[in-house]
Amino acid sequence: MNRPFRVYLAGKITKNGWRCKIAPRYRSVSDTEAFYDSELELETITPEVVMSGPFAISCDHGCFRGDGSHGIGGFANGYKCDGAVDLPDDVRWRRVRAFEINERRLERADAVFAYLDGPNPTGTVFELGHAWKAGKPIFLAFAPDIPRNDFWYPAEAADEVVTVNDVEGAWGRFADSDDSFLARRFAGTAGGFLPRRGWTRISLREPPLNLDNIDAANVDLYPGH
Repeated sequence: MNRPFRVYLAGKITKNGWRCKIAPRYRSVSDTEAFYDSELELETITPEVVMSGPFAISCDHGCFRGDGSHGIGGFANGYKCDGAVDLPDDVRWRRVRAFEINERRLERADAVFAYLDGPNPTGTVFELGHAWKAGKPIFLAFAPDIPRNDFWYPAEAADEVVTVNDVEGAWGRFADSDDSFLARRFAGTAGGFLPRRGWTRISLREPPLNLDNIDAANVDLYPGH
């Protein structure tokens, strides 16, 4: 694999959100790139690892942020950023386009890093299902105030599930340590990361759940985390 390792960063899109800490050039993405370039990649803080999506329109007004917008939604107080004047005003067009191009970006990814730090991450839940169906390795991290048991079903799609204090800590466990998620599943080479032969999806919960002897009313679905 003579190319960087591609990671899709799943999670809520917000103004000046956590992706800016992982991919420092995230805010430099133009409206044209966000909507039309399915092969766009940005360097992350980890060498040889790039972000393959999703991308949103950057502005300090928050024009394209908010519930149901996915970073490409309506215009705040009737204001429309100059950089987006050539985009169709039709909300339906923007939503369909965002869905289609980000699904392509997810398909191009080698792995998925998901960080849940806010309410109602419905788009992220869908992306986790898509990634699981596509056979992508999935690392799922929760912020401390997110009730993990509320997300037990999509968490079953993940290969590793953790709770961390911040996104930097989550990314460190995913990519930036000798015992990281990527280090344990992929062999680093001068030309990038190569999937280990014979990779299979396994549960990393310690200890594993005993489904034959379980108190459904009081079970901790993620012991040790």
